[in-house]
Amino acid sequence: MRRGDAWWLAGALGVLVGLAAPAAHAQKSVIGRLDVGFEHVSGAASGDPDLQGNDPGANLRESTQFLDVGLALGTRGLGYAPLNSYLLGQLRLDLGGQPGVDETIGHPTVLHSYSDARLFALHLAYAELAGFGTQGALQHLHLRAGRQFHWGGPLGITFDGATFGYDDGTLAVAVRGGRRAAVYNEIQDDPGVLAGLDVAYAVGGRQGLTLRGEYLFFTRELTLTDRDTAQLTGGEDTVDYTVQLAEVGAYWDATRDVLLSLRASLVAPEISHVRAALRWAFGRSALLVDVDQKIGRDLTYDIAAGRGLERNDRRTTYEVLRLNIPDRQPYTDAQALLELELTDGFVLVPEAGVRLVQADAEVRTPYDADQVRWGLGGYYDVPIDPQQGLELQVRYGGTRYDRAGDAHFADPAAGAERVAHEISGAVRYARGRRRVGNRILGTRIFSAGVNAYQEAWVLGNRFIDDTDELAGGIGLDARWTFTEWTAVRASYEFARDSTVFARWVEPFHAVRLELQGTL
Repeated sequence: MRRGDAWWLAGALGVLVGLAAPAAHAQKSVIGRLDVGFEHVSGAASGDPDLQGNDPGANLRESTQFLDVGLALGTRGLGYAPLNSYLLGQLRLDLGGQPGVDETIGHPTVLHSYSDARLFALHLAYAELAGFGTQGALQHLHLRAGRQFHWGGPLGITFDGATFGYDDGTLAVAVRGGRRAAVYNEIQDDPGVLAGLDVAYAVGGRQGLTLRGEYLFFTRELTLTDRDTAQLTGGEDTVDYTVQLAEVGAYWDATRDVLLSLRASLVAPEISHVRAALRWAFGRSALLVDVDQKIGRDLTYDIAAGRGLERNDRRTTYEVLRLNIPDRQPYTDAQALLELELTDGFVLVPEAGVRLVQADAEVRTPYDADQVRWGLGGYYDVPIDPQQGLELQVRYGGTRYDRAGDAHFADPAAGAERVAHEISGAVRYARGRRRVGNRILGTRIFSAGVNAYQEAWVLGNRFIDDTDELAGGIGLDARWTFTEWTAVRASYEFARDSTVFARWVEPFHAVRLELQGTL
């Protein structure tokens, strides 16, 4: 752990402890949460090699312990009415010692993948002014500075910078810019610079039709690996990479119970996706329908992927090139989900979906698979008395994949699914202070539950002899809120990873104890 991170964390915890003093004004102006958890994970190597003939189990730790500290702290109008602030960070400390690069094959967390990795991840740390005065246009202005997260149309992104905006309920405009902030960026010296603009206009106020548009510009110097350089012409060590993303959309509250939306995403200058959605509530039930038409290039895995480049008459990107995952061909994907409340507290959820790829067989890869999806779920809230009850939940989902021609993965470490099945279920007891309908929605004093899942796949790959793939697990947990501000949680998990892709490891056990404090 870096010394700076340790001092920063100690200071932050000290501030939180100080703010926890029972003062009337602090209870209204300060929000905070501190989670301290201990986790023990144990497992063993099976002795079997992976699909490439290696033995990852040779470097596997059979047991390890982690200390987790999560901190969230916010203020609202503390000292100055328009001023708000927020901080969110997480420490994950490996009590067994941080491994070197040559030991990462068997290490259970990506945060330890490099010897100089950040053990403390600072997700958010910003201050904002919400309004400059109480009258006129100035009251609708806001300014935010620091490490912040923006979830927009094209994507969500964390960056160090500033956002300046205006929102009067009818018109909303925001301009932002800064330096990209990524948790897993240790192999890149330059995280990149971004700038963006988004606009929303509610026709006739907040009810009815809302029009939205967003634009994001991102540029960085991307360091290429030796493998990248060998596969690209020119032999460059770095490349200046620029991407422009945009989205426009319309959202219509047609009636009180019907919401329609239509959006178009662009990896400029090409249209990437056009999406339409329907949300219709009738009685105590609801229908949700989503349609996604992929047209052009996609934004895959990372903001730096963008438009990419042409290689062997196929479109790809630098990051995607490293993963051997090409941009998928155009497709139409439709999904429908129906929530049917049959009786008080009993809801049945059938769902169905389909994906049709619009490309000739010779240009399709195994990732370009037609799909048929189906599922059925349900949950039932069973009241015992006004303060306690049971919650039951179960779901089954299946997917069938059909690939054109004789499409196979060239990498023996990858498998082409043909059919996938997943079933899960959970039972939970809850005791609380307030019930709404059949559900305990108020403060839960105590809750405990058991959950389990099982996944199975039928694979189609000429490199894999065992085509039946299984994974599954079971978990137990309990949470007790013993004061208004504090709670304790304990959980246990027993799970089996993939019997094909992780056959070199036996089932593992995980025990976690966590203390939570809130303001």
